[in-house]
Amino acid sequence: MGFSLITYPYATRVLQVSNLGKVNYASSIASYFVLLAALGFSTYAIREASRVRDNKQKLGSFVNEIYTANFITVLIAFALFITAIFTVNKFQDYRLLLLINSLSVFSAWISLSWINVVFEDYLIITIRSIILHLLLIVLMFIFVKKESDYYIYAAINVLSNVAISIANGIYIRRYVKPGFTRRPKFKVHIPPVLVFFSNTLAVSIYLNADVTMLGWMIGDTPVGLYSVAVRIYTAIRTLIAAVYNVAI
Repeated sequence: MGFSLITYPYATRVLQVSNLGKVNYASSIASYFVLLAALGFSTYAIREASRVRDNKQKLGSFVNEIYTANFITVLIAFALFITAIFTVNKFQDYRLLLLINSLSVFSAWISLSWINVVFEDYLIITIRSIILHLLLIVLMFIFVKKESDYYIYAAINVLSNVAISIANGIYIRRYVKPGFTRRPKFKVHIPPVLVFFSNTLAVSIYLNADVTMLGWMIGDTPVGLYSVAVRIYTAIRTLIAAVYNVAI
């Protein structure tokens, strides 16, 4: 929240509304492919891994199965995203921004943050996230200096998630070392994963459809104006969601 509220006024002033709209529109498009890549593996894995977290052998096997199955969905989502970027006429003016955002498709798979949840390990990832975001604030003030730097702004936003994901992917090896398996047991895992995915999809459409529709039907400037207007609301919503998730 702090990262967003500190950088957004600066980005709005430097990049101007239209360019900010381009960045937010590209991000909203990417979010659907990120959702497809993640499917419902995270929520499903938290439930199932929590049952066997004290059995290292069973936990290791389960993690490898989810790691492999999720990698396949990531590749499918990434291939579909790249295909859409170069075949959908509407995306021609946003290709570089979309390509930058395509890196976020790999974030959830690399991070394996659900393992932190299974072991109720939140302190380390919180501290690491704060440190990384502070560094990214510095990078933004250094490199985003003029209106044409909106590509750099987009890259910094995407790289923040990727950097956090890589750092967490390394950290969780203290609990388990994920790897690929020849038997990911799709028939066992995919049906319940799709149930969780349907819920996540509904939430994602509710949260992202507004920006996507504005960008598709009207253009970049309305998206930029709208994004600025809902920034405070988004921050408050994030805080409420965090309290809700911890309570649950």
